[in-house]
Parts: sequence; C-alpha cells; structure tokens
Amino acid sequence: MRPEERAGYARQEEILTEEFRSAVAGSEGAAICAEVAAASGDIVIHKHWPSAFRRTDLSQRLARLGIENLMVAGVLTDSCVTASVFDAVYQGFRVWLVKEACGSMTEAMHRTGMLDMANRLYGGSILRLPEALKALAGQPFGGWRCTRPVEFAYTLESVDRIYEAL
Repeated sequence: MRPEERAGYARQEEILTEEFRSAVAGSEGAAICAEVAAASGDIVIHKHWPSAFRRTDLSQRLARLGIENLMVAGVLTDSCVTASVFDAVYQGFRVWLVKEACGSMTEAMHRTGMLDMANRLYGGSILRLPEALKALAGQPFGGWRCTRPVEFAYTLESVDRIYEAL
C-alpha cells in the first residue's frame, strides 16, 4: 500500500517495527493456510486496514449478490475482527460470529473482544463451531443471539463466566 493510502493511520506507522509487520502482504504471516484457502469463485479482498470494509469494495460486492448475513471468523479478535464486524453491522449486515474460529494474542484479549462485539451485534449471533457448520450445511442451528445493546456489562471478574455462556 502506498503511504498516501494510509492517511489517518500514520500514528501506527510511527511505532510499527519490523517484528510487528508479520501480516504484511507477501510475508509468511500473511499467507492463507490451506484449510481456509479461497475456492474457485470465492471473493478475495486484499485489505490494508483492520476492517475488511475500509477502502475496499466488499460491501458493494456483497450487496450486489444480495447477501445480508455474514459468518465471520478471523484474527485478531480485538482488532481486525472487531473492526470488520462493527463495520458490517453498521452497514446493515447481520453477523454470525464463530466463537472458536477467532483468536488473538492472548485469551483475555480474545474473550473481551468477543464480549465487546456480542454487545453490539444487533440481531446477529455468536455461534459455536458445530452450530456454524450446521448453518453452512443449511440445517437448523442455534446460538446466542443479541437481543439488545450492551447485554453484558461485564467486569474483569465476570468475563470468563459470561464468555463461557455464549
């Protein structure tokens, strides 16, 4: 990405050392593992920001296809996944977030990121992996569903209990 395309993201550039550039396009850290590699006909978005929606045509592509529901997985839960999920929700998509298919640098970062998103899924849901697989197969499925804003006013002491209940 050219420097001018990262306007507004300059503060990160000031502190981003080489050790943290592992997910830069072309690096080993940015490689897509075989288990989730794109299949023929899949939409592939090359993102340059934490959100897959920022400065990409993802929203327009999904709209043209009539897609309203998104099943989301990824890393880092508390950064890229959160940014993408919030952008999706704010653009009118219903998000089905797969609990075991997200991760972060620490379990605490992952869990609090998941709870932050759960509080604002607005009609979306947190799915456990077996339920996500049922949904993808067109079978009936269930999961925790967001029914109101900020359903979980969690504390450091309650994060684990609430997360496990999702």
